[in-house]
Amino acid sequence: MSNQEPPKATVLLVEPGKYAKATEIDATPAGLWRTIGGEFDISYPFGNNLCIVCRADRATLKPNRALRELGKRVETTYREMTSRFYEQEDKKENKHLQGQILFTEDSFTQPYSEAARTYWVSSDNKAFIPGMGGYSIYGSSLDDSDICVRLEAYMAAERGGEKGWNIERCYMVEPGKEILAVINGPFLICDGSDRRIKSLPEVDLHMLRNQYYKPERIKEVEGKIQTETCYPERNKDAR
Repeated sequence: MSNQEPPKATVLLVEPGKYAKATEIDATPAGLWRTIGGEFDISYPFGNNLCIVCRADRATLKPNRALRELGKRVETTYREMTSRFYEQEDKKENKHLQGQILFTEDSFTQPYSEAARTYWVSSDNKAFIPGMGGYSIYGSSLDDSDICVRLEAYMAAERGGEKGWNIERCYMVEPGKEILAVINGPFLICDGSDRRIKSLPEVDLHMLRNQYYKPERIKEVEGKIQTETCYPERNKDAR
């Protein structure tokens, strides 16, 4: 009898009424069964290597999340991103754009992962709002290890000086909106390339967690699916 450990995978676990979270599982049929609590189906709804593992008896279970198309993440320059931010805020529509700034590894005195070096930023910052008296750019790292930081004070491209953080890449990010399906019961989002369950790439894991993090109330009104975000009590291990 083999004593070999089963292969592991770090995936996104999404449960009804709970915040989505990264979890390590045994990447075997038995491991999938244990994690979602029963017989399962595997599908590829996004048209790429990402797969969904959900309960086979999901029709009898409580609605969980509206499964949406993947968000768009388009590489751009910092100059182009800030220009688009400023143009958007100048419209005064109360609609804000989202972007990400990835800083180079050598900007820091110790090694950080790509997700830790990538910061969410919004056009809803004083630096991009015409007529504001102050100038600030707040951002938070993709992996939540650094929250609500005044980036303009650190960035070489802003006020951080020649020893400031240098930009490796920037992205404009548009969240996915089209609802593909409603998933009942718990489900996993995994890397399913080669028809095997594997760990999600780190950036994909954090992007997906951001998209599915908050629970939803789901109902159908006149043939259209409507969702409402829920805010359950946060557990200490929610993030």
